[in-house]
Amino acid sequence: MDEIASRLRPSPTLPPHGTPAPPAYALAPGHDQADGAGPRDALLLALRTRIAAIVPRTTAGPAPTPQPAAVPLAAGPAPDPPHGGMASGMAAPPSVCPFSSPGLRPGPPPLTFGLAAIDKRLPSGGLAANSLNEFKPGSARDAGTALALALTVAARAGPSCAGPSRRPLLMVLSGRAGAEHGLPYGPGLARLGLDPGRLLIAEAPRLADALWALEEGLRSGALAAVLGLMDGGKGSIGMMPARRLVLAADEGRTPCLLLTGASGEGISVAHSRWRAAARPSAPHPLAAASPGAWRCALTLERCRHGPSDVTWQIEWGEDGLQLAEAGKTRQEMGHSIRLRNA
Repeated sequence: MDEIASRLRPSPTLPPHGTPAPPAYALAPGHDQADGAGPRDALLLALRTRIAAIVPRTTAGPAPTPQPAAVPLAAGPAPDPPHGGMASGMAAPPSVCPFSSPGLRPGPPPLTFGLAAIDKRLPSGGLAANSLNEFKPGSARDAGTALALALTVAARAGPSCAGPSRRPLLMVLSGRAGAEHGLPYGPGLARLGLDPGRLLIAEAPRLADALWALEEGLRSGALAAVLGLMDGGKGSIGMMPARRLVLAADEGRTPCLLLTGASGEGISVAHSRWRAAARPSAPHPLAAASPGAWRCALTLERCRHGPSDVTWQIEWGEDGLQLAEAGKTRQEMGHSIRLRNA
């Protein structure tokens, strides 16, 4: 022990120029500390002090913020940070908030209505291929009109070519949605431009099962579009399930169309929200007193990065949707009603 202590004792010779003198961390053999510890304890304390000076001790809690080093006056101005505006060693902040909906990435062509007056008002020239879109009826009796509109738009999804190469569509019925809206009818689907052979139908007794089927269908990327009919009596879709549908649509690059009830404020994370209400049909071209083409008032209530509160009067013609009246805002519609009443 005395031999070790003698080796740790500082050398009486002066260190060379520029070399710091070693610290006096050891005690001479035979001398005790003031607290009664012997030379062995003093040596262990000196070794611990030396090790602590070499390897800093890790403490619980936040690490201290390093202070910036002083820049010498002769060093000149500080160098510009690298590309991106962040100094070296600093992590760039995230470009997208993790709690916001993902941006619409460029990819497959959008899902259009086939009406230039509507499509050109939308940011992507239609419904983006990786978006969540909500369709709501104006009232409970307009549920059939909203469903017919959603099916008409979904029929335009997928490649433009005809035949078996076109990808199928998935329709998920939640709870009693089939009893409320009615089950799909082959000749009626063909009248809307949708081949009945492309439609896959899944019935889910619970809302959680329907949301799971929608999410898996969107994430697969094997479908042209996914259409969900939500049971109005089961309540609205929560924030987290709707957020999962948005992420699944973005991952599978598949548009999602949700038909919800007339009441409620709608899904806040949806990229667009539409409301359809039935209107008196157009007169028949051969008999003015007979009903002609179906008509409805389509209102764009909410659109991310696009217009809102715009209403179009559309009708189902022989070649699909047709524009019966140009789009008007809520203020323009109120002005036209006042002139008509006057």
